[in-house]
Amino acid sequence: MHTLLLATIIDGAATESCDYDVAVDGGAFQPAPTATPGPAEFQVDDGASFLDIRATPHAPEFWPVQGRFKFQFPGSPDLIPIDAPDSFGPPRSSGSPGAFLIVVDTYLSRLRDASAACLASLAAVPPYRLTSVPGSWPPAAWETPPVSGIDCLDPAPVAGGVLQATSHTIDPAGEDVVFERKGTAVPQLIAVNWPTAAAPYSAAAPTPFLVYFHANMSQSAASYYLGPYPFHFDYVFYGLWNYLNYRQSPLTQWPFSLGLPYQVAMSGKPVVTVLPCSHVSKEIGSFRGAADVATTLRDIQGCMFRRAGVYDPPPDLGRVALAGFSGAGGFLAAFLNDPVNRTDPFYANHLREVYSFDVPDDTVLGLATAITNWRASVTATDTRAAVYRQTDHIALHSYYPLAERPASGPFVTTTGDGSRTLGLIGAGHWRAAAAARGHPTMGYTFEEVHHMFPSTLLVDALRRSGF
Repeated sequence: MHTLLLATIIDGAATESCDYDVAVDGGAFQPAPTATPGPAEFQVDDGASFLDIRATPHAPEFWPVQGRFKFQFPGSPDLIPIDAPDSFGPPRSSGSPGAFLIVVDTYLSRLRDASAACLASLAAVPPYRLTSVPGSWPPAAWETPPVSGIDCLDPAPVAGGVLQATSHTIDPAGEDVVFERKGTAVPQLIAVNWPTAAAPYSAAAPTPFLVYFHANMSQSAASYYLGPYPFHFDYVFYGLWNYLNYRQSPLTQWPFSLGLPYQVAMSGKPVVTVLPCSHVSKEIGSFRGAADVATTLRDIQGCMFRRAGVYDPPPDLGRVALAGFSGAGGFLAAFLNDPVNRTDPFYANHLREVYSFDVPDDTVLGLATAITNWRASVTATDTRAAVYRQTDHIALHSYYPLAERPASGPFVTTTGDGSRTLGLIGAGHWRAAAAARGHPTMGYTFEEVHHMFPSTLLVDALRRSGF
């Protein structure tokens, strides 16, 4: 007879908030009780061949998990996973023949891999979207594959009053996954790009994160988000895939896909991209709160380390940037201004960077004020902010005083201490840059120019960042 100990770990800490059931050799599940405080216990006969272990969390915010394990040989103490998720740690055994102790750790999470479901969603193109997808569709995998002919802004993006760009083949090497969060809180889907440069390993440093907020979905609900949240094609395609991938060069051919991981790769910074899927009425949902963002990032960190077979992730988060396109500048401002967020350790200890891309006139004052207040309220001296717009605004004069800027535009400039970046690039300069690269018709609509900001300038913000 051997003793199976089933231990539960949530957010890096041992807990008893889970019930276990075990089935031996395909039989009925039987409870594994906890006689004393600590792991659940289950007695296994010498002749057992395989076990099914089922973990049911007490709290509804965590996913249940189930896995199958086999004994290496009948009567052997070694359990080998044969159909078990990485939520189960590698079994450990000790003892002597006939009385072995086998320990299995279960790492409960609020997240589970939904990449396959999202890929199926992309394949189910509604008739009214058939002309919206790229020519080669659907994708064979949830990934950000290498792309060629991408016009990327140079490290010095403006010279002599002209935008500078070079064509590249970009491979954002790494792992792409979409996690589904347990429950109904928004965001329910969270896409992650984990670059190879940040590959998990034992005793790794805390992970640096970029959390990117989608532009206001409510303004486009009637045209772009016609199905149910979150797995309908519209949400997965426009809310996730379109922000992660490039279809064509954003400067000269197709600015409407943002290529976030590609820009991260071009920046040379090993930053993990986190893209929550917004909702047409609830927008970024619970990600308005610092505590929820921090908890989710730690859970993502743990999940991605376990996917790599590493069960000792960093004890905390690394440096974090919040970014957003267009009206998402309002979400950034609200996050920075929230009095509850201001008291959260995430705000003081991890949030170090804020980037905004072409924030509208009615939002720029609130954003500029929020950035100024945020920088003044934290004791850290390494904060960074970057604001990019088509035109100047009086609200930006306190953020970046006129006397400290270039005399005329276009320009992208950073203060001497590196803390603030301002980019002012008008529509005519974008048109000229596209024309210089052989595309004289690009940049003549507001939407084209508006989208050129997030699809090209994240790389600049990251190059100037503290990552």
